Amino acid sequence: MSNSILVVFVCMCVELMACDICNMDINLIPENNKNTLSLTYRSRFTSGRYNAFGTMMESPYRMFMHTGPQSRNHYNKTVNEVFEVYTLSGNYFVSERLNINVRLPFSHNVQYMDNQKTVETHGVGDLILLGNYEIINTKRIENSLTSFRWTIGGGVKLPLGKWNHKKEEEFLDIDLQNGTGSTDAILTSEYTLRYNKVGMLVSTNVKFNTTNSRGYKYGNSWNQQLTLFYLQKIGKINVMPHLALYHEIARQDVENKQLLLQSGGEVMLASGGLNLYFNKIRIDFTYQHGVRNNLNGITQLNTTHRWLTGLVYYLN
Repeated sequence: MSNSILVVFVCMCVELMACDICNMDINLIPENNKNTLSLTYRSRFTSGRYNAFGTMMESPYRMFMHTGPQSRNHYNKTVNEVFEVYTLSGNYFVSERLNINVRLPFSHNVQYMDNQKTVETHGVGDLILLGNYEIINTKRIENSLTSFRWTIGGGVKLPLGKWNHKKEEEFLDIDLQNGTGSTDAILTSEYTLRYNKVGMLVSTNVKFNTTNSRGYKYGNSWNQQLTLFYLQKIGKINVMPHLALYHEIARQDVENKQLLLQSGGEVMLASGGLNLYFNKIRIDFTYQHGVRNNLNGITQLNTTHRWLTGLVYYLN
């Protein structure tokens, strides 16, 4: 197994975690120059109680940028929403330093009001194409226990998913849609410092969103993550536990050139997980929990937790 770390950025609405269509997930892969195919699953659960005025009752777990009903049907009710995303991914190294990543998500979203299912959508999400280039990797020029690596990248999110689901002639809330309807740009940077089996990774990405044909534009977002990891071989299995702290800032959304007050803000999450490697297979587990938030408005739903699991197959 190589002594380098490759970080692959993907869009989800969120949640390292924010909503699954506006932000990026991060997966640690301690191999270089490995072409892969993978299937990942992530789920996000939101819950909240609205009063007779349609205002979200306060909670320390309010997390995300966009969720929350937009009609008056939620007044004086408890609302729960479940978001599930299955993502097929391919990662291909064009050269030692350059790799291309393609991701196609499939989403399943359900909303409940007072335990009664009110909305359910499912379908293909927005396609993501990313390229990453390695600026420096000291393992290529020296042989020591200490190494560092820096890569930069960029790409595009294409509006493949359906974004205009309706119920009774009214557009559903944007988080319940399978796509965004917009073409968006992504920039990434990742830096890894490692000593023997212990390492630290700092990753950053910025997403610039455009306006879709309905006149809706997600706020641009910026996020960064600090990850600590430890790599240990137990028998024939390589085990890598990791802890991370994630911070995100998102601008407010715009609809028909009007700024939406119930959107945007700042969140911070703590996460822990475990990656298992054996032969050509990798299995990932990650749990994320909110530790601090500062959201705009008073109608965004509470988010309780998020789970991520993944299965990766190495082609070479």
